[in-house]
Amino acid sequence: MTTDFEALHEKPLRTHEFGEDAQVNINWGSKATQFHGSLGKAAAAAAGQPTLVGSSPDDDGSVRISWRGDAAFFVVSTLDPYDVESGDGKPKQRRVVRVYDRDVSLQSTLEPTAGLEHPLAWRPSGNFIAISQRFFGPDSGWLGGGVGRPGRHDIVFFERNGLRRTEIEGGWSGLSNAPTSPADWDYKIKEFFWSCDSNILGVWVSYTGGDVFQLWTTGNWHWYLKLVLRPIGSSRFTSIYWHPEHGRTLFLASSGCLREYSFEYETVASLSGPPDDLGMLAVIDRGDALLTPFRIQNVPPPSASYKLSLSSRFSPPIHTALSSSGEILAALSYKMDLDSEHGYSLSVWNLHPRKGPGRGKIMNPELIGTSQVDLYLPTQISLCQGAECSWSVRVLHQLAEGDGEIAEFGIEKGEMKRIGGIKCELNGQLISTIVDSAPLLWQSRQGAIFEGETLSKISAFPEFCFSSQSVSVVLDGKIVHIIVGFANTKLYVTATGQKSVLVSPIVTSFIVSGTFLIYTTSAHESVYAPLQEIAQALAKSDEGEQDATTQIASCVAGWEKRRIERGSRIVTAIPSAMNVVLQMP
Repeated sequence: MTTDFEALHEKPLRTHEFGEDAQVNINWGSKATQFHGSLGKAAAAAAGQPTLVGSSPDDDGSVRISWRGDAAFFVVSTLDPYDVESGDGKPKQRRVVRVYDRDVSLQSTLEPTAGLEHPLAWRPSGNFIAISQRFFGPDSGWLGGGVGRPGRHDIVFFERNGLRRTEIEGGWSGLSNAPTSPADWDYKIKEFFWSCDSNILGVWVSYTGGDVFQLWTTGNWHWYLKLVLRPIGSSRFTSIYWHPEHGRTLFLASSGCLREYSFEYETVASLSGPPDDLGMLAVIDRGDALLTPFRIQNVPPPSASYKLSLSSRFSPPIHTALSSSGEILAALSYKMDLDSEHGYSLSVWNLHPRKGPGRGKIMNPELIGTSQVDLYLPTQISLCQGAECSWSVRVLHQLAEGDGEIAEFGIEKGEMKRIGGIKCELNGQLISTIVDSAPLLWQSRQGAIFEGETLSKISAFPEFCFSSQSVSVVLDGKIVHIIVGFANTKLYVTATGQKSVLVSPIVTSFIVSGTFLIYTTSAHESVYAPLQEIAQALAKSDEGEQDATTQIASCVAGWEKRRIERGSRIVTAIPSAMNVVLQMP
């Protein structure tokens, strides 16, 4: 249709044609001539015989339409009845997915798949069409389902030509024993949503106790469940929508409120210098933390040196934090019960990692503190080491009346006890420090930096920097606190009482390690900036921001640089081994 709602093309919704991109099925392209493994000749003989597949009991029966990002093609999913009476003991209808071009010419029909459901979303980049598939056998009382392990439920990806490419096994059920009957299923998938940059797949899941919205990302041919969001003020979502231009901005609506979320990727890594620089890294996948000390073992995710279970498999932690040495891990998670609003679990682990090469376990985690905490909307945690090696956890959260607060919880006899808190503005961020006993720093949404105990302003960035680190440098016998911030490809540095300075406008990642600020650029270089030179440049800039910028610019030309593979990002650095760990594109 045009913008005036005038019809341009009309086609029947259901057709028996495959489309213009029909696959070759003769001679050596025939399924009958292909290798069928242990199934043998029987499978080859049955390859040409049509099979009747059915739909899922969760199918809502409605028609779904999804466009590719460039609007050149769109896909239509319908629930089609079989033309002839299939007879008793056979399915009556199935979900059929057809691909059309913008002139409504049928291009292809997805291969018949048992148990397909109504959720449908075409990835904006165009390579995947996401659909959900239930697996259930004849014991369920529902015919034509995908035969597989009881309780299995996948997100399957198809290509534009109709062929199945890959799948994700969701594991959404919260029941201990997978039910075989649809009447006993405790959830269903309502919708799929792709972010506009194609990097995040959102899955709207409706449980009997309430709704959740899951965020999935992919890397190294593996799909990670990174975060789960729950409605505020209600148990159900009413509407979910990704921003059409900003790929990491999400809108969630419930009967209680409308919330806007902005997401960024965060690398949870230890930042200590020699000799305690284990290079510990924690990657969150579902309810597990994939832990690897890169100084000892170089194991890229989704593999890991050790897998530590932090929460349930279908509800990953809201936020995790590592101590600078990499020996202590804190995690903030949802409570299991969907009916309990504002219920969260706070846990602290001593990982007891092995600090050198040798045999035996790489680490032996010990839970040293855990309890349920009553918070309204927590967003971030950080670890702090106090006197006598005691540990506490600071939680940045939103109060019910709308203000923000930094709450502090200490460990007392294996439980987390609240020991203090200070109110702050809403939607700020805690700044990570290289030393766990360093003063707490907090950044407001406008980029202003405050000392966390008194909320006295000490400096500011020109904009809010999601990634930020603080490090102390000794200059002329005095301790200088340098704060590094990264936002929208721009890397800033500042110090207490100084204005911020732009180091580079083409930065892709950074880390503060040892005595260096290391960052990568879109020119495919890694740059190693001595913190002493940055501190001296900031100290000499007494005439305003322009002079500080000139001082930094004169230093950049002399900093060490290395060529790196295009698209590489910094994961962590190990100063004692003089290693920088990069993630390849």
